[in-house]
Amino acid sequence: MIDFLEEIQKSKNSPLKVETFQYYTISDGEKKVYTDDDELLYYGKVGIKDPNDISFTNLFINGILQPPAIFSFQKGILTLNSIDPPLEGTPIIVQFIKIVN
Repeated sequence: MIDFLEEIQKSKNSPLKVETFQYYTISDGEKKVYTDDDELLYYGKVGIKDPNDISFTNLFINGILQPPAIFSFQKGILTLNSIDPPLEGTPIIVQFIKIVN
């Protein structure tokens, strides 16, 4: 993937254009599976994107970037693969990045 991105950047000699989307929710302290219905609508209705439509994904739990092994997602569903769920009230943010060049 890195080689592909480097080739695009060299060939166009300009920064890559991207779109970003964020999904926000709050942990209830019990569950490890979140859906579009759990989204905090105060920040807008984005939903959990289809991984086939996204280039990169970052998960932040309590503001800390998590390793990819700790989560998986499919359209409408985010699954935390950790042993314990985040503490109640902990913010969970998923950042979706799509390269649009």
